[in-house]
Amino acid sequence: MTFNAVDVDKNYSRCYELLRSLIVYYLVVKIVKSEKDFMKILVLIVACGALLGYFAYSTPRVGIRLEGIGPPDAADANSLAILFAGILPLVLPIFYFHLNIFKLFSVASTALITNGIILTNSRGGLLSTGISITAGVFLVGDKKLKKRILFLVVMLVAAFFIFGRH
Repeated sequence: MTFNAVDVDKNYSRCYELLRSLIVYYLVVKIVKSEKDFMKILVLIVACGALLGYFAYSTPRVGIRLEGIGPPDAADANSLAILFAGILPLVLPIFYFHLNIFKLFSVASTALITNGIILTNSRGGLLSTGISITAGVFLVGDKKLKKRILFLVVMLVAAFFIFGRH
């Protein structure tokens, strides 16, 4: 009995992506030795998300969707929106644990990343953003901060429904 792959080129590209992810995970495990190193990695990830959000803002759309920007594994609009949704909860620890300049950076990054999600016009991206924000709220240990975040989310949903009508 022989095993025939359906699409050999796609299988090779998936193996390459898996190997690349394993190398990145290995490097992160070797580099991050303290909480300070971990926060540096978080700031770097959020900065990359903010840069992608800026590219989403400055790149013209193809039809009604934003296509062709982002890393090679998230070149279409849905993948880019899901990437933004994964980066968005990482802004909270930067805002909560750093000094004022990083708080300003986290607010600006949140605006750029949220704008990027909206520009993709991806329903799955909006759904994954809601799920990631909900998971981020439930993972916060501080009760006072959790109430503030829930209040902000309720106000944003209310503003979306009030101002989103044509």
